[in-house]
Amino acid sequence: MDINLLFSIAAKNRASDIHLLFGHEPIFRQEGNLLNLSEFSQDLAARKISKADLEIFLKTILTKEQKELFLKNKDLDIAYQIGDYRFRVNIFLERENIAIAARVISDEKPTLDEIGMPNLIKDLLEKKQGFILITGPTGCGKSTTLAAMINYINSNRKVNIITFEDPIEFIFKSDKSIISQRQLGIDMNSFASGLKHVYDKTLMLLC
Repeated sequence: MDINLLFSIAAKNRASDIHLLFGHEPIFRQEGNLLNLSEFSQDLAARKISKADLEIFLKTILTKEQKELFLKNKDLDIAYQIGDYRFRVNIFLERENIAIAARVISDEKPTLDEIGMPNLIKDLLEKKQGFILITGPTGCGKSTTLAAMINYINSNRKVNIITFEDPIEFIFKSDKSIISQRQLGIDMNSFASGLKHVYDKTLMLLC
């Protein structure tokens, strides 16, 4: 069983999430519905995931350093890319077995209008100082909201944007603004150390 093929099938068929658990078929979320591989796609023969499969999955998507970190902390978030498709991947333990949950990251950057944000948000993003806190449970749209905010600022203001992310999800190209995206554990050791070296007049959005 090839995890890259599973991820590619998920992205091509517009699944939002993939769940890989011991003793289950690969599970895909599409339009809010959970579907086993046999229901989701005919491209692969469906079978239950073994412990050996999960070990191979880890070997495929993790570097040596990332695997050591996972074994130490028993939980790890990473960004993973296959061609043009990007994924946010959470690796964790479930009843002492490895488990993997991945979310497909759209290549299209969301806009504030598309996600239904009021004009008040645009007014806030024009401010030179302030603090905006975005909270909520998993899957409620925090990352999408932050990406739409960055997209708006990048398109409308000439500022220096630095993001601190764990992991980096949407990839931005500088437009009117300059954008630097830093990933925890790769570009900085901690959020605190990253913040320490940020200078005045820099617009930060912490993801």
